[in-house]
Amino acid sequence: MERGTLSLNSCHGAPLSLKLMQNFWNTVSKYPIFVTGVILGVLLNALKPLAPLFKNPVTAIALVSLFVAGFAFIGFTLRAMLGVGMA
Repeated sequence: MERGTLSLNSCHGAPLSLKLMQNFWNTVSKYPIFVTGVILGVLLNALKPLAPLFKNPVTAIALVSLFVAGFAFIGFTLRAMLGVGMA
């Protein structure tokens, strides 16, 4: 093969499509780690300002109650929207 020409059949001994698929799956496999890092970063930065409120028992109880009420609200809303548990 002449220098400077592109062959679609091989790339250093392996078929080009195989090399491209290996590169594709290598790249795709990195996304779950990235997404997990982003979600953890957002959660930690969102909850950091609330940390001092847990030092006082009254505000700690209020915050835990708020979280439980929020999760219950979301759960009941999703059940009603999806019709789960309806007779």
